[in-house]
Amino acid sequence: MFFVNFSVLLAVTGVKVNSSLVGEFPQLIYTLCLRRKPLYYVINIIIPCCFFSFIAASTFLLQPNCHDRLGLSKVTLFI
Repeated sequence: MFFVNFSVLLAVTGVKVNSSLVGEFPQLIYTLCLRRKPLYYVINIIIPCCFFSFIAASTFLLQPNCHDRLGLSKVTLFI
């Protein structure tokens, strides 16, 4: 049985009933498997890092005496 979430897949892989204990109540033992989807990392970590790296590198394409070069660097720093 799978429960779908945006970033995690939850799979119930097994249920075990342990009634051989000395206590009054039997035990239920659930085995769960959590798997994180790789799309979560791509959207939240890899794409923003590549975007900011591209913006930072694009400041070197502007002329050295251009005043927008410093402004673009500041915007990249503040983002």
